[in-house]
Amino acid sequence: MSSASTSKITSTLPSGTTKNYFLKTGTGQAAEIMFAGEHASLNALHNAVPSLCPRSYGWGMFAEGNEKSFLVTDFLNLSGRGGSSERGETMSLAQKMAKLHTTPAPIPEGYDKPMYGFAVPTCCGDTPQDNMFTESWAEFYAERRLKFILGRAEKRNGRDEELADLVEKTARKVVPRLLREGW
Repeated sequence: MSSASTSKITSTLPSGTTKNYFLKTGTGQAAEIMFAGEHASLNALHNAVPSLCPRSYGWGMFAEGNEKSFLVTDFLNLSGRGGSSERGETMSLAQKMAKLHTTPAPIPEGYDKPMYGFAVPTCCGDTPQDNMFTESWAEFYAERRLKFILGRAEKRNGRDEELADLVEKTARKVVPRLLREGW
């Protein structure tokens, strides 16, 4: 996806109240993948801590057939006016993050216990991330993040034996110790 465009949509609901929505559009398969992951991850975060991020209402392709994708979420006024205290929110960002990280993750469909990962790819910029489920956080981080990034770098720039060795040592020794997990 080369770029995304954003818009604010104001709609009058059947009740007569006005509601603002945020619309993001982009073209190509990268936008479609990105918006699918953004939709799922925003709603997962919103379900855990509703005041942390906007709810996503939908994503998909425009009917025009021009490979243009969209994502529609709540519109957040980030101007500084109408801030969290004026909206009746009492939790600080730190408290919201603490709640997020102490909320048990739901058991993924098809599994019988909690797993680390996510059901759909999400993106870092326009790079899709491998989120396949694993049983430990250390394994997920080592395999799905560090080694994934190394693989992308090698594909683009060729193999660097010293870097590959350092990433492997970090994944095998450092990550499990930092995260206090063995795998």
